[in-house]
Amino acid sequence: MKRLLYLALIINLPTWLFSQQPEVLQSSARSITAEIDLANNRLTPAPSANQDPSNLIRTLSLEIQDYDLLIKFSLAPPEAEQYYQLALAVELNGEPILPAPEHLRGKLGQPVTETNHAISWNNLLEQYINLEGKISFTLHAELWGERFLPIDCAIVPSFSGKQRLPHFIAAGLGAAAIGAGQLFKNQSDDIYNNDYLTSETLAEAQPRYEDANGKHHTYLVLTYAGAAVLAVDAAWYIIRQIRYNKKMKLYKQYCPNAVGIQPFIGLPAQNTPNGMAGMRFTLPF
Repeated sequence: MKRLLYLALIINLPTWLFSQQPEVLQSSARSITAEIDLANNRLTPAPSANQDPSNLIRTLSLEIQDYDLLIKFSLAPPEAEQYYQLALAVELNGEPILPAPEHLRGKLGQPVTETNHAISWNNLLEQYINLEGKISFTLHAELWGERFLPIDCAIVPSFSGKQRLPHFIAAGLGAAAIGAGQLFKNQSDDIYNNDYLTSETLAEAQPRYEDANGKHHTYLVLTYAGAAVLAVDAAWYIIRQIRYNKKMKLYKQYCPNAVGIQPFIGLPAQNTPNGMAGMRFTLPF
């Protein structure tokens, strides 16, 4: 059981340690109020107040259709890898009311990337004999995503061969540990099968068993340690590569006039069987 838990830790360690969690980048709320007379299927929305153009909720409207309420709204377009989380609060005559979740239709409590939406509150007559008075809806929108640090145009993002070298060394050490573990495993199996199982007395068998068991334990330690090093190193390398790509994308976006120089190492290819090395120039467009 301990070995299974240890293996699970190795497999999930990169995710636990290095996953970039999204965070709330911006939040907005917008309200609309109306006079409602549900028994007569009548709704008189009040004119909405002027909103700040930076509000994430661009439009918000309310209408009644066959005794169902329909809240229509539009959101500011999110950037790539960004999304919204939405929540809705309702008041009747100044008192909070809570719609039954099964009667709400729309993308509440789930990631939203589209800009035009509608939330419907259905089967109102099943919940309220008479819904009458001033009803208010407040839509809350949170924009989620990864927050990027400001880009310094004087510094070109870099993930050079020198910066990658520790990852290659760690990968080699991890692979070497796994390889050494296999040698101990082969020795353990050889002692167990050829020496321990052929022993004629307990006194003769006991030290051979302990020797085989000790080498098997060393094999497990080296294998798990090597796998952990490989897993963490690979995860950290991928994270650094992703961060470098994002920083370079932002650098090109916000620093179009910058000129940068960085080392370049190319792998062997059809036209360059021996690979290539040199300097890469980032020129303004």
